[in-house]
Amino acid sequence: MEILELVNRLRRGGWMRNLFFGIVAVAVALLLLVRYLILPVVVHHPVPSLADDLGQVDDLLLVTLVGSVLVITFLVFFLPGPPTSDRMTEVEPHRIADILRDGADEATEWWYSGNTGRHFRAKTLPLLGDRATKRRRGIDVHLMILDPTSTRSCDTYSAYLQASSSKADRWDARRVRNELFATIVCAYVAKVANPLLSINVGFREVVSVFRIDFWPRLALISMESKSDPALTCAEGGLFHDRYRRDLELSWEQCRHLDDRIAGLESSAVNAGSVVQLLKQLGLGDVSEADGEVIAGLAHKPKDPYD
Repeated sequence: MEILELVNRLRRGGWMRNLFFGIVAVAVALLLLVRYLILPVVVHHPVPSLADDLGQVDDLLLVTLVGSVLVITFLVFFLPGPPTSDRMTEVEPHRIADILRDGADEATEWWYSGNTGRHFRAKTLPLLGDRATKRRRGIDVHLMILDPTSTRSCDTYSAYLQASSSKADRWDARRVRNELFATIVCAYVAKVANPLLSINVGFREVVSVFRIDFWPRLALISMESKSDPALTCAEGGLFHDRYRRDLELSWEQCRHLDDRIAGLESSAVNAGSVVQLLKQLGLGDVSEADGEVIAGLAHKPKDPYD
């Protein structure tokens, strides 16, 4: 077991930390017993005074301190850094928003793979649009979500959400479909509002418990619950490279929307324009009632983690 892993397990507490401190306590007690009770009898030597022992301990601490400083100096200035880029690092839930914000500040491309993309349309997409405008640099966005025309995907995801939601928060295939349509509408609105965003939308049919945000410096793998931690993979490491290749393979298997279709002005989003846009994109006929719901979701995107 590596030292860092052992330290982390001791910090988390549990039986291993209790065992560790128990062994240390027993060892200290045995050393004191040998020092003050056994050795004076066995070697017929007077019991050492406490002052002498404290002086020796002080000398040992000084030597240990000097040695530690020399070792740390060597590690800092002469030893190559450990290859941590290949590691997957766990991130606490409260840090996810900051990591995404930092990623948007530096990204020239962004890959997203998720289910309905509710968090993406509420938080990440506006961030990307804002950063692209301020930096006057384009960002290529690949957005992969579930296929709203796939009954199987919508049924599977609605059942998954319903199983983990309260009874008051009802999920069915129709709601999932409208959430997906709202994400699509937001993407085509963002294309008009932020011309520096090159947004491509693809549909996949496999429901996943993971959500992937990927940009050149980092891959962030998060989950549905706002209390769940995330994982990061840094640029230059094997996992970062493999996640990129996995996203590219997924994109090749997706059904893609026509990126030549003109988007919508935000002010023009209403039930009628939503129905018309989705029809132009080949997503079937959407009722006026659903168009009204979708327009509302697009106008006021809600972060599911708030």
